Amino acid sequence: MIQVLSWAGKNEEALRLTEKAERTCPGLSDVPSYRGRLLEKMGREDEAMKCYREAFRRNPQDSLALSRLAFASLKRREFEAARAYFATAILCTPQSAPLSFRANLRMGLGVAFAQLKQWKEAKLEFQAVLRLTPDMAEAKQYLDQVEAELAETPNNDPRVP
Repeated sequence: MIQVLSWAGKNEEALRLTEKAERTCPGLSDVPSYRGRLLEKMGREDEAMKCYREAFRRNPQDSLALSRLAFASLKRREFEAARAYFATAILCTPQSAPLSFRANLRMGLGVAFAQLKQWKEAKLEFQAVLRLTPDMAEAKQYLDQVEAELAETPNNDPRVP
């Protein structure tokens, strides 16, 4: 119901429902994770981040909560934290998870590596994205940029994956 209300643009009503869900099902990581998503959609990023951290605290292997925490960290330019959350989310995500979700995690990790100027690691991630979704133009663009950085960086052999 919370998600349906959010899809309908009734975020305040959905937010109230998360409060009720928290009282009904305390301790679940899903509730603060979705609450954080609603807050983020409403532009309340700091509150959203607290919710994502609470979801992670409750279940450090919840790949959805980890992905939300990772993307929020990336948005806040906390690249090392984003890198760590993406890497953990990838490890916790089952192979049965939707391909788009797995590709987006790899894409986020690649961006975090690129922002940290860890070009070889970024290249590997963008290549992984393209193995999952060969037509993803954004991954191709990032891969081209990373390969250009590798070519310009001394002591790096761009032929080494």
